[in-house]
Amino acid sequence: MPRSKSEHYNVTTAHIMSAPDIQLGRPVIVDTQVRVQDVFVWYEDLGMQPDDIADRCNLSLAQVFAALTFAYEHKDRIEAAIRHDRRMGHAPQVPPVRPTSTQPTLNGNGRHPASTSRSNGARRPGSV
Repeated sequence: MPRSKSEHYNVTTAHIMSAPDIQLGRPVIVDTQVRVQDVFVWYEDLGMQPDDIADRCNLSLAQVFAALTFAYEHKDRIEAAIRHDRRMGHAPQVPPVRPTSTQPTLNGNGRHPASTSRSNGARRPGSV
């Protein structure tokens, strides 16, 4: 019986790149400014879930898992970059929660629409 040809895929090369003119040459997710080391910190140190990272950074789960795969495959390099940034006083910023179509947005005064007070002191329907 003839053997089938096996195919090998390197997912990280499809999603991770580095270039001297992008984020000081640090590995990033392709077509973004999201550094692999930041994804690693969010996941390892802050306990963020991959789907939350994906949602907050407008990434696919494949991109997040590729970043984590790369980080674990190059853990010494990534951890050295994290230590360097911390020595320099740079901490990774947690990406903000992006409103989705199911999440209410803030009104003009920075409050959730349901939390705005009424000028006449009346209570909202259903409030105690």
